[in-house]
Amino acid sequence: MIHWWNKIDKIVVWTFISLMLLAVVIVIALTILGPIPSRQMGCTLVGCFGGITVELSGLPPSSRYQIAIISPPGEARTLYCGPNSAKTSQAPFWHGCTPEGAFFLLDADSNPQEITVAVTVEGKRISKVFHPEYEISQPNGENCPPTCYSATIEMNITQ
Repeated sequence: MIHWWNKIDKIVVWTFISLMLLAVVIVIALTILGPIPSRQMGCTLVGCFGGITVELSGLPPSSRYQIAIISPPGEARTLYCGPNSAKTSQAPFWHGCTPEGAFFLLDADSNPQEITVAVTVEGKRISKVFHPEYEISQPNGENCPPTCYSATIEMNITQ
């Protein structure tokens, strides 16, 4: 009868040792390889808005003006602004006049590297090409969509 308990003791001890060795191997493997990253791990569904703000200087007081942004391949958005201009919207961009210029909302993940700003005021058209420096917003984390880009362009229309 004593011999029977010894067999069970051996089985329990060997099972315990085997499980401990397996755990050590798993810990070492995870330490060396690291956890498997998942693009969606911990992502939420928060959205964000990016856009281009155009700040104009040199505007004559109380004047009406037309402002457009054109990004390759020729996609243009135009606003007619002036005193008491109401905000307007048009998909896929939402845009509106501001006291100093205009705001054009960009789609998520959109960041045109070149933008032409064209302003017409009192019959005079001024245009200039810009390469915006964007601020990046990722509200759901670094590896989670969406990514939104915002930039401010300053343009003096008297030059």
